[in-house]
Amino acid sequence: GQRSISYAELEQRSERLARLLLQRGAGADALIGIHIERSIELVVAMLAVLKTGAAYVPLESRLPSKRLGFILDDTGACIVLTSERLAKRLPAALEVIALDSDWESLCPREGVLPDVQAHTPAYVIYTSGSTGQPKGVVIDHQGLASYAAWAHKTFSPQPQPVFALFSSIGFDLTVTSIFVPLISGGSIVAYPEEEGAVDLAVLRVFAEGRVDTVKLTPAHLRLVAGLDLTDTRIKALILGGEDLKSADARRVVASSDGNITVYNEYGPTEAVVGCMVHRFDPHRDRDSSVPLGVPADGVRIYVLDAGLNPVPRGVVGELYIGGSRLARCYFNSRELTSDRFLEDPFGAGGRIYRSGDLARFNDAGI
Repeated sequence: GQRSISYAELEQRSERLARLLLQRGAGADALIGIHIERSIELVVAMLAVLKTGAAYVPLESRLPSKRLGFILDDTGACIVLTSERLAKRLPAALEVIALDSDWESLCPREGVLPDVQAHTPAYVIYTSGSTGQPKGVVIDHQGLASYAAWAHKTFSPQPQPVFALFSSIGFDLTVTSIFVPLISGGSIVAYPEEEGAVDLAVLRVFAEGRVDTVKLTPAHLRLVAGLDLTDTRIKALILGGEDLKSADARRVVASSDGNITVYNEYGPTEAVVGCMVHRFDPHRDRDSSVPLGVPADGVRIYVLDAGLNPVPRGVVGELYIGGSRLARCYFNSRELTSDRFLEDPFGAGGRIYRSGDLARFNDAGI
């Protein structure tokens, strides 16, 4: 809308909220729920939790009550940051802080914030497993910082990029839209949630022309397939979460007269948002799907057979991800963690993650 916040104000508000959270019991290894619609308050809440050394648990505003209850029970979140409207959906016994109320009057005037260590959990994001049972993926500060630095270098080399925030905080593609502009000296334009069963804020993003970078899914891309983007301000589209078809990528590049760059970013939540990227070339990329591309900084990629042996180029195997940017574990699930996170068998040290995705190296080695 018409509201805005400067970096100085963002720092002051998030520090005040962090001191209040510390007073209420937040700190290392604590989990704080965030149940807020897309807004300035959402960004304040995320930064405040990180400043305390606690981890935030994103609880999207449209989350079904059963799943919301499951996540709250599973995490044992000690506090939930929310709004007065959404607080009505939360259990009465839960401690909540409504960020559209007069919470700042409750904040301690002074207080030292803790030093946060690299391997302290930063957020726990819940994804649906193959059985439909949600599982919490624990991402630490090192993984988040490493991803944000790589994404900044890859997607926003220009100064002060403007990113659109229009996707749910329950999906980790939102991590890109918040942290990359903030470490780049850029801006976030937050789009309020649309009424109705389907949130079509993506259409407003393209229609209003207030941003230059958009992180979205291929399904979002198909929604805007018929738009004339000749005069759009948008310069970069970062696609992730699904198979990106070359025809869809080619169509959006053509509709902008070649002024939009399309990136295909691959990565399960367990590898911190994205671990591979390919810059789409409408002339060279002729297969039906856009390649996954090359590994991100600090990432190793393997395509292996059932015996964990590398397969030859062109042969389909399972994709494994190694390096320093893997999730810490699955929350409250030692068995699942040991099943999916394995010791690296290739002498590189550390662990590899078994993605469950099938892949092959193409003739170009990507």
